[in-house]
Amino acid sequence: LRAFLGSFGLDYQCRYWISIEAGQPRITLTDRRFRELLLYFNLLYTERLLDPEILTQKTELYFGKLRDGRIGFTPLYDTLEAGSFAQQYEAIEPLAGPSGDRGWHGMTKSAIGGKPAFVVTTANPYPAETVRWIDYFYSYEGSVLLYLGVESITFEKKFDGSLDYLPHIYADQRGITRAQGDFTITPYGGEPGYYGNNPHWFPKTKVPSYYQVVKDFLPRYVLNQPMFDQAKQERFSALYSLVDAHMREMRAKFISGEVTFDAWNGYVQKMEKLGLRELETLYRDALE
Repeated sequence: LRAFLGSFGLDYQCRYWISIEAGQPRITLTDRRFRELLLYFNLLYTERLLDPEILTQKTELYFGKLRDGRIGFTPLYDTLEAGSFAQQYEAIEPLAGPSGDRGWHGMTKSAIGGKPAFVVTTANPYPAETVRWIDYFYSYEGSVLLYLGVESITFEKKFDGSLDYLPHIYADQRGITRAQGDFTITPYGGEPGYYGNNPHWFPKTKVPSYYQVVKDFLPRYVLNQPMFDQAKQERFSALYSLVDAHMREMRAKFISGEVTFDAWNGYVQKMEKLGLRELETLYRDALE
């Protein structure tokens, strides 16, 4: 769904279904444009252009299908999880929606994807040494270790000077991310390291060329999820859980056709009753 938000004039700010309109955050889960998005997915589902398991499958099953070459479109901006099929994918520009909108929210301009890369706690008796250790991963040598592991064990140097994983990493039946997890910190997960366009950062990846395709469709700015004091965080968590759970339940029913769109007004009323506007106010006050 997120991959198509921009085609319907919607954004994904604060790591949620939020658009900034007239300078204010709006949760768009009851917006007519969100309804149009669900209608479109219902059409795809009805015409069997969507995997019928898309509403229920776990991540492991999805990546398994990618490695088996059974998925034609993925919103992932790196296709290494597709294994031997990785090089058969090409980036496309966002599709134009019913009003001609063409935004892309699958890739941000943030260097670390909106996640903190590391912390040094007050319990750490060696903060200076810790920062020096972290700083090592921003060097060439450290970044090679972080992303590629150890030469001749997990990667090799090619004749042209570029670095690449050894074949057994690509061939790992668990998928490349699990294989990487054996020798590096959480791969693709906000790890402390430098992202550049040197050939050793992401072997065999097309991310730099993919970025060129979508860069003109990225949002002007990306807002992270705001932080709250303890009392507001507790209220936020309670409201978020109620609103998000109901949205997830109903979007699956709308897309699959289990519930018709005649029930849309009832869905909107239930979302309001669950505290959608209060949740929106918490976002607004925090951002202000």
